[in-house]
Amino acid sequence: MRPAHGRRRAGRGGAGAGAGAAPRRSRPGPAASGRPAVTAPADADKKGKRPASSPPGGASGDEGPATAGDALAFGMECYEASSYEAALEAFELALELPGKGAMRLAGSPRTYACASEGEMNAAMYNMICCLCRLGEEERALAVLDSLLKNGFGDLDALRTDADLAALRSSPRFQVALAVAGLKRVFGPDGS
Repeated sequence: MRPAHGRRRAGRGGAGAGAGAAPRRSRPGPAASGRPAVTAPADADKKGKRPASSPPGGASGDEGPATAGDALAFGMECYEASSYEAALEAFELALELPGKGAMRLAGSPRTYACASEGEMNAAMYNMICCLCRLGEEERALAVLDSLLKNGFGDLDALRTDADLAALRSSPRFQVALAVAGLKRVFGPDGS
């Protein structure tokens, strides 16, 4: 598993990385989002270290990661502990949480924090790795399509990452990478 930006870490930076002053939206609870919360067990060790299944950012009880970066870091910990379902849930959550990006709704003067392009790409890339480990190749291919549409450009990582070996024999995988490669050469409109 290799995130979108080189060494093994959750994605940082990307478009809108200077959006720290943007107002933060409160994260809807599990019932509002239709998604279960990523929760931390109350069994942190006596040295204050949290176990691999505990979310970062000082979360406790029913609280989960507060930012896309926290969710990415927690997902990486879960992945490295071979907890692929928990990692997948954290990476999915990273797409919904505020991060280092910013967006403005049409007609609104307000700017909202959102996951940056780099955080979104890292989350989707790592979701693909998790789905491959869980044997869900069709879902992995659907996320791959989204990743490539979002402008992910490290096609060599997709071709060589050991975590994606299950996808390499898929004609859909080969076509997606070939089309993405052509778009890199000729531009998105083919000219």
